[in-house]
Amino acid sequence: EGPMFYQYEAILNDCFKLLRRLLEFEDDVTIEEVNDAIPCLAKGLGLRKENQMEAAISLGIIVAKGTDEQRKMIFGAGVIPKFIRLLKSSEDSITNIALLGLVDILVGEKKDHVDAMVEAGGIPKLVKLLHSSDDVRVKGSQSLLVIAADDHIQKVIDAKAHDGLFRIILSDDQVESLPKCSVLLRKIFEVDNPPIQQAIDANLVPRLVQILNGHLDVKQTVASIETNLAFVCISLAL
Repeated sequence: EGPMFYQYEAILNDCFKLLRRLLEFEDDVTIEEVNDAIPCLAKGLGLRKENQMEAAISLGIIVAKGTDEQRKMIFGAGVIPKFIRLLKSSEDSITNIALLGLVDILVGEKKDHVDAMVEAGGIPKLVKLLHSSDDVRVKGSQSLLVIAADDHIQKVIDAKAHDGLFRIILSDDQVESLPKCSVLLRKIFEVDNPPIQQAIDANLVPRLVQILNGHLDVKQTVASIETNLAFVCISLAL
């Protein structure tokens, strides 16, 4: 606890590695010993990169495989703002693990979880990830921004999420990201003052027409993509 916790980071790293390996091979992560480890894992997110990685992986496993009570414990340990800080890590793998952990935590769309992400400055950091070439980051950030947009759409717009979404739509390399992209873009264009001029300046309309005419090979939920993008087209035409 306290300074002693940080004094033995090398030993902690070995412990975190062992716990992570046990969790990876253990179907039942609901045992009490795992609960006792949650506060230590949360603190591990603020240590050296090696410890951050191991702690983030273990917390992600507990979120994915654990109980609602364990997820409450993880939220209570302040993991959401710590994961948000890790989105700026210089280590790509740590950023991706933190992002996936946030997706797992927020998948239930509980208001206090979403608000904690927003209050921790999550929206601008997620918007930056929309410009990544990494598929995990693009899809993960879109998933979280879609969740945040229900109650915090203006913050999403103020962070200029539309710029990243326009880039995705105009790219031939990120067709698989179109389902979530179309949902978020529609939410943005449902507000009273959508970024119409920015869309025109980005030459978005011809690309939307191309997609709506079926000139792209989109394997997922084509109908919903077309519905969402048609709404955007109509907004731009008005």
